[in-house]
Amino acid sequence: MNSSGKLVFYTLINGFNFDSVTGSTILSSGVWYHVAGVWNGTTLKVFVNGVQVGSKSSTFAPGTGTSDVFIGRGGDGSGYFNGLIDKVRITADAIYTSNFTPQNRLTGVNGTKGLWRFDGQDVKDCANINHGINNGATFSTSVP
Repeated sequence: MNSSGKLVFYTLINGFNFDSVTGSTILSSGVWYHVAGVWNGTTLKVFVNGVQVGSKSSTFAPGTGTSDVFIGRGGDGSGYFNGLIDKVRITADAIYTSNFTPQNRLTGVNGTKGLWRFDGQDVKDCANINHGINNGATFSTSVP
């Protein structure tokens, strides 16, 4: 989220080379949202509760390799999200192409590279291959 309370989705190679799209919806504190960021090779899109709220032409591909993935953090490594995050899925395919009905429980789909439900109080993803929580992030017993 940016300082105005709007969702921002980045594709980046590092903290200096990136592109982003900002949604038009201001998110309220204390409310759970289903948010999604999509890059399909030509367009960046952001969705809130299954409704597309931002779009931008972009051919800026995310970097490849074994670098960390930042969730709830700015593209330059700053701006930590001060809230709760539940259920994260990263895929190599653009899953959402238009408005959709969000799932209550995310599942693996074609191209899934990581899926964290945060149900097991464990830093590993559902496939037990991707893991790591750092910079003070913790698990909470609060559930949506």
